Amino acid sequence: MKRTTVTKGSGNIFRDLGFSEEKSAELILKSSLLQALQDTIRSRAWKQVETAARLGIDQAKVSKLLAGQMAGFSVERLVHFLSLLGQDVEVTVRQAPRGRRYGTVRSRLAKTLVKESGIEGRCEKAVPTPCWRSLEDCRDNQLKRRGDP
Repeated sequence: MKRTTVTKGSGNIFRDLGFSEEKSAELILKSSLLQALQDTIRSRAWKQVETAARLGIDQAKVSKLLAGQMAGFSVERLVHFLSLLGQDVEVTVRQAPRGRRYGTVRSRLAKTLVKESGIEGRCEKAVPTPCWRSLEDCRDNQLKRRGDP
């Protein structure tokens, strides 16, 4: 019988796959945001064309998002999409514990109940990030373009 060698992972799949610390932090965030976006779209049972209209992108890009393709979508853009779909995204930055030189990036997707009016959700990320323009402004401008109140 042949023995199989198993190597314990570091807890960060992207680091285990050989990505740099910086790139793996970005990929952790993007994958969590993408999962939240996919969950929101699927829970509302929207067709890709309807989702595309709500996000202001073409159907082909929605297809890529639903297939899990993160290339071509920045963290900021994914956050913007979630905001347009009525989701709150929280970013938390805190001091790393003593004895640890660098901070870590963690991602947690809050699971919530689906109500008749839609899904309520929160996606928390612990990572230092650049300042984004107000997501409220982005959503308001998008609604004005669509003619919604």
